[in-house]
Amino acid sequence: MEESEVPAYYSKDLANARINLRARRYSGFLWVGVLWVIWISYFGNIPLWGMASGIALLLISLVLPVQFILGHAKYQAKLAHLTPSYERPKGH
Repeated sequence: MEESEVPAYYSKDLANARINLRARRYSGFLWVGVLWVIWISYFGNIPLWGMASGIALLLISLVLPVQFILGHAKYQAKLAHLTPSYERPKGH
């Protein structure tokens, strides 16, 4: 099968917009994980900065899942906006 025979469900711009939306939604978890690794590696042993940055990181870690859950409706709305409309076959 050649590339021209494969049906394209999304244009390249639309596919990039959908990937960008998904990356923005889940990138917070990646960054919090990276920040925890950095904190454990470097800042955990520093008395004042270690405590201050640890508390800030803990607060961010607690707020992130709440923000993720509360932002679900907005994410679904943006994803629906980026999804082309189509007609469902009868019986589905």
